[in-house]
Amino acid sequence: MSRDLYIPPCPQARERCQERGRDSRRSYDRSAYNRRLSPRESTECAASARANLTLVRVATTRARDDGAMPTSAYPYLLLLHLFGAIAFAGTVFFEVVILEGVRRHVPERVMTLVEGGIGKRARQVIPWVLLLLYGSGLGMAWHHRAALAEPFAGSFNLLLTLKITLALSVFGHFLLAMALRRRQRPVADAYRRIHYSVFAHVVLIVLLAKAMFYLHW
Repeated sequence: MSRDLYIPPCPQARERCQERGRDSRRSYDRSAYNRRLSPRESTECAASARANLTLVRVATTRARDDGAMPTSAYPYLLLLHLFGAIAFAGTVFFEVVILEGVRRHVPERVMTLVEGGIGKRARQVIPWVLLLLYGSGLGMAWHHRAALAEPFAGSFNLLLTLKITLALSVFGHFLLAMALRRRQRPVADAYRRIHYSVFAHVVLIVLLAKAMFYLHW
């Protein structure tokens, strides 16, 4: 990237060029510029060019280390993560918004059978969805490891850290639900609270996922 960089002429060279009616954006003969400048001005121009080139190289290295430049695997991880997020968020939305709204219109015995059937199917599918979601998320987190190492260095770093924290909390909710199920006790109210909490987490995660690229400070 740094081999073909265009380094703008220093102020002294630009003033000399404008005095002669030339456009400073055109290519120029560096040696000719230096012959028209005093020795001190020539030295300042050379130092300015070297400083600009160094800054660009440092910025390029930091961007690569921070994961700003996607690797070949990153787009595929992102795609898998999106599919997992859609499946998980859709399941939570269905359970909290759709299923809870149907409860008041269906007899309790029928609702128990429906919830039992949905729960059985969910226990077969959701673990694989979580594996896809968190497996790809782990790969993406490693890609942004430099940003996560300094969570307060910028808006992107902080929002990404908050997003991952909420995602880990959702996984904790899932483990809690599995632990309650192993007790084999009536915990319908606890399950309902867990579903509401996970739904709130999912909404915040979606907002943070968008805010990372639009909020800056």
